[in-house]
Parts: sequence; C-alpha cells; structure tokens
Amino acid sequence: MNHYLHKIERKYEINILHDYEGAEGAGHQAIAFETKDGKLRYFSRDGVQNENNYNTYGEPEFTDLTFESIAEIQNYYTTEVSQGKLYDQVDVYKATRAQIERGIQYAKNAVKTNYNILWNNCSSLVERALMNTYGGKIYSGMAIPNLNLTINRGIFYKYYDRTYKIQ
Repeated sequence: MNHYLHKIERKYEINILHDYEGAEGAGHQAIAFETKDGKLRYFSRDGVQNENNYNTYGEPEFTDLTFESIAEIQNYYTTEVSQGKLYDQVDVYKATRAQIERGIQYAKNAVKTNYNILWNNCSSLVERALMNTYGGKIYSGMAIPNLNLTINRGIFYKYYDRTYKIQ
C-alpha cells in the first residue's frame, strides 16, 4: 500500500539570527542550518578590521562553527568572544535535507569571500544562502539589516515558519 504519509519528507530548520545593535548600530545577521544530527551549522560574515577599526572592504573575519542550540550560540558570543554579539530575534524557515545541504555548501564558500560593507556583508550572505537553498536567483543587491535592506520575506513566504525573540 502506497499511503501518502509515506511520502512526507522531514523538514529541517534554517535560523536567521538578528542583532539589532551589531555592526555599530547598522545591525548584524547570521544563519544557522539544522544538520542531520539536530545540531546547528552557523555561518557569520563579521566584517574587516583595519588600522582605523572600520569594517569596510577586504578579506573578512568569519565564523563557520557547529553548535547544539541557539542558546549555545548566544553563550559562545557572551563568554568566549570579546565582541559580545547578542542576537535579539530569530526567524525560522523550513527546508528539506537536500535544500539544507545546498544552503550549507553555498554559505561555506561564500562566507570567505571579500567583505564589502554595502554589497557583500553579513546580510547579503544570509539572503544569498536562503536564495541558494530554495533554488532562487542569486543577485548582488545592497543588504543592510537596520535599514530594512535585507531579506524579503515575500520571496521565501512559503518556507517561513515563525519568529521569536531571544531573551
């Protein structure tokens, strides 16, 4: 018997993390993909440090780590990293295993590309990783979180699951 429930594929989570005070008030975003074992593969493009301490253009500082949970990501940044990066909110999207693998592969390579404060920053990494995950067209538009130049939920509405605040 070929029952329709046998064809339902498990959905995994993609977490978009928002830090509204990050990047000197411009905002910061990162992405964490749920892996097969339930952990979170976390990617963040963190800017460039130069002699004037500006984050403008060049080889980026980046993070590619695996965590057990969003709480562990928060703890890592408040105890292990002097940046004190604290996320305020998480948007959750759902994806198949194949989609997750596509997104991880894209983010793993893209997180290392040269940083540009307007065209290739933390938000552009997140948005392009989502586009790649769901097979959408990748474009190079400007993305700045606190100016609402960032993820257009309308593009990904059918994959969007929920938003929650982090205390």
